[in-house]
Amino acid sequence: MVLRILQILMLLTLCAGARAAAPGQCDVAEVQAGGLVTNQVITPAGQDFFQAFAALWQDNALHERYSIAIRERPSARTGNAIQIDYGNRTVYRAVLPAGRGAARELGASAAELAYDNIAAADAACLLFGDGDLAAEEF
Repeated sequence: MVLRILQILMLLTLCAGARAAAPGQCDVAEVQAGGLVTNQVITPAGQDFFQAFAALWQDNALHERYSIAIRERPSARTGNAIQIDYGNRTVYRAVLPAGRGAARELGASAAELAYDNIAAADAACLLFGDGDLAAEEF
């Protein structure tokens, strides 16, 4: 896992120089207000998820580069859905379990999965940018 993260970070640093030569392909390297983690949860289980997530999110290398939003959407039928958004993309989505302890465990695992998904999307954008697409298009 650590090796994979190091490989992604190496690709990002190598492609940052190549990106300067081809502007307009991808704006992920620009620092807007990096490092923000917004809390839009409404239940106590959602708060437990957020606290566990935020504690482990800060352990990731270069976490201050990414601004993310954690949203909770209540549903009587399926339970509360939690999603983590980076830019215009949802990088993690799950249903919160009924127990608060399970929400903490889910938040801890979500930090690693969301970071991997964000880093992979960032690397793919830098490596395979399309000049015909704007920065936020797919």
